[in-house]
Amino acid sequence: MKHRIVSTRLLVKAHPTHVYKFIENMENHRQIVPGVSDWAGDKDSARYSVRLGLARQKAETRITERVIGLRICEESVISSPCPYRRWYKIQADEHTCILEIAMECDMSPLQRFLLAPVFKGQIERMLKNIKAVMEKPKEAARPAPVASAPA
Repeated sequence: MKHRIVSTRLLVKAHPTHVYKFIENMENHRQIVPGVSDWAGDKDSARYSVRLGLARQKAETRITERVIGLRICEESVISSPCPYRRWYKIQADEHTCILEIAMECDMSPLQRFLLAPVFKGQIERMLKNIKAVMEKPKEAARPAPVASAPA
């Protein structure tokens, strides 16, 4: 049975194009998925381990849809024990955007009871991680130290 989980909406103080470009590259997801390890991936797909609650789960996912500037969709590969689709939705403003993550999972009633709160927490942390990465100040270039002239 399909179950939909939606994150809160969050303002990201970064240009929407930068946010979209970051999310559309699966390689960047290693920075935003909480509890990730054993990462192997490229721009379009990834294989990794992720901590879900007290357990560690292997995951394999690939980007299946890109609507430039607005939405990216990723799907679990068929071997997943809990097949899902996850959408990253970007509502653009001039220099900021509103970001939301939605997830649709095939879950039994027992899985829904046990896993839905875990998945909700995971997508909320992913949202906050995207915000943190995108709003991280760029290191200002420091001028080179000036050598003192001999007296």
